[in-house]
Parts: sequence; structure tokens; C-alpha cells
Amino acid sequence: MFLRIFSLICFCLFLIPSAAEAIQVRIRLDHPKNQGKVAAKELITGTASHRGQPFVLVRPKLKSKKSGSTNPWWVQQNVRQNSRGQFVGRAHFGNQHTPDGTAFEMLAILVQDLEFLGRLQKSYSIDEIPRGTIRSRLFTVELDTSKKKAEPIGFVAYPQEGDLVGRKESLMGMTPKFGIPVVFVRAEKGDGRWWTQSIVTPDPTGKFKSDLYFGNEDTPNKSRFQIAVVVLQEKDAAALAKGKTVKSLPRDHLGLQTITVELQHEITRRNATPNKK
Repeated sequence: MFLRIFSLICFCLFLIPSAAEAIQVRIRLDHPKNQGKVAAKELITGTASHRGQPFVLVRPKLKSKKSGSTNPWWVQQNVRQNSRGQFVGRAHFGNQHTPDGTAFEMLAILVQDLEFLGRLQKSYSIDEIPRGTIRSRLFTVELDTSKKKAEPIGFVAYPQEGDLVGRKESLMGMTPKFGIPVVFVRAEKGDGRWWTQSIVTPDPTGKFKSDLYFGNEDTPNKSRFQIAVVVLQEKDAAALAKGKTVKSLPRDHLGLQTITVELQHEITRRNATPNKK
């Protein structure tokens, strides 16, 4: 009788996950698959089981020839997450000079530390992932230069990453279902401060438009600027004012998209010249 009861208890314990397993926070990559092929710009999807901001990190698999050390992780911005924990983003694998078949390592991390989150939002790369950061399984993928590049995703339809712009432009986009977009701009080689451009009220369809200003008459040609569209709750958006500068972007946001553009004086002059009829 005792043996039967003991066996039943053991069987029940086998079926019930441990407390540690039940509360373990996980993040996983769903696409692309491990050992799969990727385009130079590839759609990334995944799922997180807890609150936090997902980031996707990519690096060449081979060690650096110059130093013999491991390559830094390149931070892929603009990962968007819905209320069910599903996230989507677009990752870059190399550049136009990267050979076909180059192997890359990639993983997703779920950031809950506000200081680290702020650093990632302003970083192109990091050398190490802090200990204790929630991370997915490490994937290895191979670049296929013949594969079609994934289309841009995000809130902003114009301008896009790498566009050439004049001193004044109009940003156009569409918001997620909830939130108020706030638009910021900063010089890539400036003091790091973001200038608030506008707090946008979308139309009934979710579309929005915002004026952008890049530098002044003395700003050197080909200067690069970063645009950030941060979707905030209404009360948080109301705390910001047009023309105000901030040291860092709001951390408690509903979505974030960053874009880097290049100022061209020729475009400024062309935009200032009225069309002749």
C-alpha cells in the first residue's frame, strides 16, 4: 500500500512543473529559423512571456581578424511588441560588401532594466550582454544575397532610413491602435540631446504628419540626424512641449522607431525654389 501511494505521489510531481520552471521568464525567436538563410534585411519575429522591451542582436560569427576577439553585437532598433508578447522587427545582416554565405549569430533579449534600456536605444552596438539579461537561444544563420530584402516596418512611411533630406521636411506615418506619437530629432554628432519636434494628433484613420527641422544655415552639408517617433500614453505625451530638449527618450513608451537621415543643402535650396508655371 505504501509503495502504491509513494509511486502515485512521484507520478504527480513528474506532471507538475517545478516552481522555478513555472515562473521562469523566456523569450524566443520564431523567424528566421536556426541554421536558416536570411536576406541582407530580414523580418524577425518572436514571442516574449513577460513584460519588457525586446531587442534583436546580430554579429558575424567569425572572430575579428584585427584583434582576434569576438565581434560586437549590433543592436537592431524598432522592434515592436503587441499586448500578447509577440514582437516583430527588421534586422540587418552585413552591408552591400558582405559576401554571400557569410555566417551570423543572432539572439533576442528582453530588457527590463531601465538604465540598460536607455543605453540600447542610443547604441549601434554593444560588446557584451550584461549578466542576468533574459535572452533567447543563440541562432546561427547564413546570408543569402539573392533573397529579397524585407520591407521596412514601423510607424513612419516617410522619411525612411538613409534618406537624403532638406532642412525642413514633413514626416508622415500611421500610429498603432493606442497612443500619441511624439517626434524628436537630434544631430548624430551633437551633444546627444533630443529636440521635441511635435506632439501629434492622428486623424480618425491613425495617419499623422509632423514638420521636421534639421540644423540651421551653418550646419555642414551631409550632416546626419536621428529621428525618433515615440508612442506614449496621453498623459506622458502631455508632459512634453514643442521645442523642449531631453537628454534621453521616454522609457515608458508603447512603441519606438528611430531613423537616421542625411542633410543635403541642394535639397534645401530646391525646396525653397518655387516651381515656375
